[in-house]
Amino acid sequence: MAVTSKQHPIVDLNNEALAQINGSTIKPTYDRSQLQAGIVHIGVGNFHRAHLSWYLHRLMQKGMDLDWAIIGSGVTEYDISMREKLANQDYLTTLIELDPKGNQSSEIVGPMIEYVAIEKNNQSLIQAMSKPNIRIVSLTVTESRQSGAGVDLHQSIHPHQGELSSGDGPARWSNRGSQSPGHPARSW
Repeated sequence: MAVTSKQHPIVDLNNEALAQINGSTIKPTYDRSQLQAGIVHIGVGNFHRAHLSWYLHRLMQKGMDLDWAIIGSGVTEYDISMREKLANQDYLTTLIELDPKGNQSSEIVGPMIEYVAIEKNNQSLIQAMSKPNIRIVSLTVTESRQSGAGVDLHQSIHPHQGELSSGDGPARWSNRGSQSPGHPARSW
């Protein structure tokens, strides 16, 4: 069921809907159909989408490095549903930035062009990594994905969390889901 508001109807985030999204949301200015993969990234979580993906997006916004698009991948059960959700939105994501004064901006990020199927033997992932145009294989391992190890990784990695969160720089987080024209995407 579609959710709408009187001011801004909610639209699903995908290539076709980009034209409907107006306002202050920054959208890809590059032709995503011209992107070619150069990176396979394993572990396409929030950290990846708010950092590596965003940096590549900024280069692509300048017309640079269109041959460094990302093929996403994963190796866990969780990654199966992530792949489905990202495929439904043509691998676009929304990055929301909150500056120290509380001002919010949003940007639709588009350097990911594919997500390898998750298989028991990882043959699709191995094939993707073996392509001659792939120059980097990267991965993200975060503490939240390692919590089954029986160790309180949050406490051991971030014992001074209160001190770390009081910085002066902008905070970024990635948000998947539907986008209201001119407004950040809602989370699913």
